[in-house]
Amino acid sequence: MNRRLEGERVAIVVAGAGAAGGAERFYAGLMEGFRSIGAEPELVTVAAEEFSFEQILENYAHCAQLDLSEYALVVSTKAPTYAVRHPNHVIYLVHTVRVFDDMFEDNFPDATAEQRVQRYRLHELDFQALSSVRARFSIGHEVSRRLYRWRGLDSKVLHPPLAFHGFREGPIGDYFFLPGRLHPWKRVDLLVDAVRSSKLPLKLIIAGTGEAEAMLRARAEDDDRIRFLGHVSDRDLVDLYANALAVPFVPLREDYGYVTLEAFASGKPVLTCSDSGEPSRLVQNLQTGLVVKPCVDSVRDALEFLWQSRDDAARMGRNGRQVTENMSWTTTVETLADAGLGITDGDGNEERARVAVLDMQPIDPPVGGGRQRLLGLYHNLDLDAQYVGTYDWPGERRRAHRLSPTLFETDVPLSNEHHAAAAALSARVAGKVVIDLAFSQHAHLSQDFLAEARSAIATADVVVFSHPWVYPLVRDALRPDHVVIYDSQNVEGFLRAQLLDESDPTEASLLHQVVQDEYEVGRRADWILACSHEDLLRFNRIYEFALDRMRLVPNGVMAFGDALHHTETRTQAREVLQIDVAAFVAVFIGSGYGPNLQAAYFINDELAPAMPDVIFVIAGGAGDGLRPSGANVRITGSLDESIKYRWFRAADIALNPVMAGSGTNIKMFDYMAMSLPVVTTRTGARGIDVGRRQAFWVVDPKAAAFRAAIETLMDSSVRFRAGEEARQCIEDGYAWERISEQLGIFFDARIRIANQPRPLFSVVVPTYERHHQLNELMDALRRQLERDFEVIVVDQSADRWEAADDAWGFCLTYYHCPVNGAVRARNTGAFLAQGQIIAFVDDDCVPEPSWLLSARGYFENPHVVGVEGFIESDHPNDPDWRPVTNRDFHGIGFMTANLMVRSGAFQYLGGFDLKFDQPHFREDTEFGWRLLEIGQVPFASDAVVFHPAQPRDLQRESHSERVRLFTNDALLYQKHPEKYRALFFAERHFEKTPGFADYLRQGFEVHGITMPDWLGEYL
Repeated sequence: MNRRLEGERVAIVVAGAGAAGGAERFYAGLMEGFRSIGAEPELVTVAAEEFSFEQILENYAHCAQLDLSEYALVVSTKAPTYAVRHPNHVIYLVHTVRVFDDMFEDNFPDATAEQRVQRYRLHELDFQALSSVRARFSIGHEVSRRLYRWRGLDSKVLHPPLAFHGFREGPIGDYFFLPGRLHPWKRVDLLVDAVRSSKLPLKLIIAGTGEAEAMLRARAEDDDRIRFLGHVSDRDLVDLYANALAVPFVPLREDYGYVTLEAFASGKPVLTCSDSGEPSRLVQNLQTGLVVKPCVDSVRDALEFLWQSRDDAARMGRNGRQVTENMSWTTTVETLADAGLGITDGDGNEERARVAVLDMQPIDPPVGGGRQRLLGLYHNLDLDAQYVGTYDWPGERRRAHRLSPTLFETDVPLSNEHHAAAAALSARVAGKVVIDLAFSQHAHLSQDFLAEARSAIATADVVVFSHPWVYPLVRDALRPDHVVIYDSQNVEGFLRAQLLDESDPTEASLLHQVVQDEYEVGRRADWILACSHEDLLRFNRIYEFALDRMRLVPNGVMAFGDALHHTETRTQAREVLQIDVAAFVAVFIGSGYGPNLQAAYFINDELAPAMPDVIFVIAGGAGDGLRPSGANVRITGSLDESIKYRWFRAADIALNPVMAGSGTNIKMFDYMAMSLPVVTTRTGARGIDVGRRQAFWVVDPKAAAFRAAIETLMDSSVRFRAGEEARQCIEDGYAWERISEQLGIFFDARIRIANQPRPLFSVVVPTYERHHQLNELMDALRRQLERDFEVIVVDQSADRWEAADDAWGFCLTYYHCPVNGAVRARNTGAFLAQGQIIAFVDDDCVPEPSWLLSARGYFENPHVVGVEGFIESDHPNDPDWRPVTNRDFHGIGFMTANLMVRSGAFQYLGGFDLKFDQPHFREDTEFGWRLLEIGQVPFASDAVVFHPAQPRDLQRESHSERVRLFTNDALLYQKHPEKYRALFFAERHFEKTPGFADYLRQGFEVHGITMPDWLGEYL
């Protein structure tokens, strides 16, 4: 037992004095706990009336002036108590002033400027107070996540035990019992309506009083199954709990709720709702109670289940009692004391977040695109990932093994009955494989698999459904605070429509089920991951999934593994494979999937006969059953990974003549990672953005087109350069190692505000070697009057930003990116963003305090897709400085120093064009022009950002360096010829910028673009 405070005075600072309730029991528990370790606790009560904002400020000021120097430790609890000052101050947070947090828009739907300023002032007071304490704890996850969402401050969850130990376990009774304050947020009306809708002789006893009592009595009418007892004594309360059947407790987003623990201590199961906040985390579904949807039908069904299954109710009640037996106020206050005295660190959450990934295939061995994506995406999250899969063939055993330091795989075999049902269904559709399509209908036959999946869900913070097949079977196990992800490997409804025969009733039924499963998982998911931009748009078109909750997560390749860095040379590989060292070799690899078979036939039957001097290698299952059309065709059959990479090392180029399918072709990444230039169809290159790199040749699916591209690549210098470009493209955007790391940051940011409202704004900041100015920007963002925002920093500096882990007063997501390029940085920031509106700003800018608040009003118009803010600068007309401003030049140039866009519009457009990166120039102008094509982009003169002028004595700001950037104007002209003409004459660089004409001409030449006659006349 901790004796460091023995005989020492401890102040427990509490707010006001009210009717006995959960807060008062909480205070009593703290007092009891500190006494148990020999301390002398005292309640210090401060005023907490909130009838005016001025009164709230006075309360804070009074707390800040309290002299608590005589106490060895101070524990504050809620607003305004945490404003007290003491060197050994620990906060055990019950709540802040919620009306200025997540409830602000509900309480002030037409908030005035004054009210928003008040909100800012209160947040700043809270931040100053809460960031200066020794340690921060909260009573539950709801409170912790709300604190981070609105103050950017972490806290540890420390569930408070019961203060009163008189609860006892009695017999299973014949009534449901609910005690507590009768407030609308407790949703007792949901229970009343559920009982009234039941035909069973249910009994509901309600104890307590409150402002909703009259309404509830009227709602119950004369139903004699529902009784109101009003206030009851502690003794009667214990008896009512002890003799109940169960305790239904269905509040809306409850911060904690002692009712749950009191029921557990009485050996009673708790019925709660999925949106009930902390109770939905405390109650384990079917273990210590039931967690159901917050609707009358679901609550009624749950009540009836407990009524009719009393043995199950008793079992769940016993499990619940074990929960409270493991909780102790002594242990709780020892944790507080150690942190408050500086013995332990009380900030932040130590446990790594957990991710459950569910599918119906194994990962290992990672053969085929689906398994490779599973391993690639989840092996490097820096979160604890638990994969639960199975085998779509019989005869396997259960398997559990680690695939990476953070990814663990468990595969549970399907039952024989399940395989029999799938085989019977396959026989009805001419032997087509349908075990995946029918999984949602058959997997009830595999209870072991479902139990494993549910177990993983129960302890997870993020639940990922890779494919839609598992979701319908476990959706009832999901909580509102779960971050639910649909990682789509295709648009299954679209893909299966191409593969199934809708004229066959059985196949039509299967397709309907696929569409239904995919629609349901997509509708429930918080975020949908698409493999390609084409798939992202198709989801929106077919299912009307919102664009702003979809993100592009491309397929990739393990780019830094041993297989890609083998010491074997091309010559050595060819000797082993018995290929002439001087031969020109083109390789294609693919599984036995339909589009791959079609591609293999194209190579064998059309391309190889047309190019007899080229050796064509058809590797993998795509060659099964294929006979070589000539001596220059090699068909390898299925290969293991080591032999596959040997063929890649032996090859000069790769081919990908696929002509159908959905998603991206992972084989493309295999080729490119091995520095192989590729000749591909447009379908084969789908979803791969190489920017301006010449990593592959996209040609028509005709032998003549492929032949011409192959002949171009016979030039070794062209081939070598293309191979380098292909490899660099992989490292920049398609390395699984980096994609997985980014996805882990994406998940973590969402976990930290799970079940909280999404931010209105996401401020995206790319930064490079300007950390000192980044700090100034963060200070300016903390002064924003608009409080509904988060910040994403994508840092491409050599060293990590030292202040990345500091508290700034808002949600901050930081990514130290190993890949350079401002265009890619902004796209990455938009990927990580959670807000409805993305606000781009540069790292050396200083926004005005009213920046975001002024912009908010423009987006109230649904036709507005973006806002161009005003950029102020200094040193006008000074030749030694380059001012950065859009003064008198808006609506045509667009600058990401102050540009905002709806997230949905950004996803629709596919972000900034990587062709304008390295050097980055005109990418913001080009994006702004595309934005104008889909909606309104007004100029906001009142949304102001200051951008300091750049000194010309810096190399990158010198005229000689800046003028080189105009080579990108050729690309801008190519995409938007008419708009570029207007820009050309508006800027008039041809008259005032020496060297402009030379570099513009160079841009047209380098990019192979024909310069228009009108432009040549002015150069």
